[in-house]
Amino acid sequence: MSAFAVEGDPYAGGDLATARRLGALLWLIASGLAAFLLPLSPPDEAIGAWGWFAALGLILVGVACARVFARTDLVTWDWMLLSSYVGVAQVAVLVWLAGGHGVPYAELYLVIALYAGALHPPRRVAGVVAAIALASAGPLVYDVASAEAVSQIVVRLALLSALAFLAAALMRTVRAQRVGLRSRNEEAEKLARHDELTGLPNRRAFTETLSSEVARVRRSGAPLSVVVADLDDFKRINDTYGHPAGDACLSEIAAVLRDTLRQYDSCFRWGGDEFTLILPETALPDAEIVCDRVAAAVVAGCRAPDGAPLRITCAPAQLVDAMTGEDLVLAADEALLARKRRGGLRLAQTA
Repeated sequence: MSAFAVEGDPYAGGDLATARRLGALLWLIASGLAAFLLPLSPPDEAIGAWGWFAALGLILVGVACARVFARTDLVTWDWMLLSSYVGVAQVAVLVWLAGGHGVPYAELYLVIALYAGALHPPRRVAGVVAAIALASAGPLVYDVASAEAVSQIVVRLALLSALAFLAAALMRTVRAQRVGLRSRNEEAEKLARHDELTGLPNRRAFTETLSSEVARVRRSGAPLSVVVADLDDFKRINDTYGHPAGDACLSEIAAVLRDTLRQYDSCFRWGGDEFTLILPETALPDAEIVCDRVAAAVVAGCRAPDGAPLRITCAPAQLVDAMTGEDLVLAADEALLARKRRGGLRLAQTA
């Protein structure tokens, strides 16, 4: 009974565009079959010659529905469910116009049942099947209610119900697999852009973000700075206390960077003990202030295994007219090397 349980999104994993195209095709097929059957089973038993006009009107409605499904992106799952009930009503009217029991129009119920089963969750399919059952029982009211007629209706309902729910079960499995695959793809995409150790976006994410920011500031003319930061004496920490201790230091620094930067700034793990920052709307003097704030936060909040404060050296560069994103990173990296040769940031030395 789990197939009939209430789900958060019963259409999760469904392909709405394909469902619309399938709906358009089936409306055309059903309308074409009904038109083909008109001379074989004339719709003139109930209201005489006027039945032809009524039948042609119903067929034109079906063609119009096919056109709407094929050309309108506004058709939703709910609209498609509603169209199934409309189809049931159309077939019921055709059966009535042609006289009731034994007319071939009743076989079109199977098309509706399969369509509903292929698109909708079992709970909604049950509603469509119930509507078909009610419509199928109509001839028992206005036509002869013989045992043969009842048996034909029961057999037809049993067959179309089995096929409808089988289609629903198969599509439910397909959708679940699609949702699982999408989730795994999203997780893989996330892992491809995030550093597992620190939880920060990685070098690939930095490159993509920087490219977008450079394109944006080219249009707006706003300043853009990049900071390259390097943990001081990281090799000594690894050599003395081991790589797990070094990894713990990197994780601490990553947490401090996240907490220190402004909401619209971004921090990334560049690789090894290096981090990069993207500072939108930030000119070089303000980027220097960010560097001092980051260095102070690391000294205050991060400790080596021996309890000594960790120190980080930062250096910024600002994008200028002729620079590419790669040039900007290179300029910041060269500034970092020059600063390290001078002994690092003044704050890192004196803290």
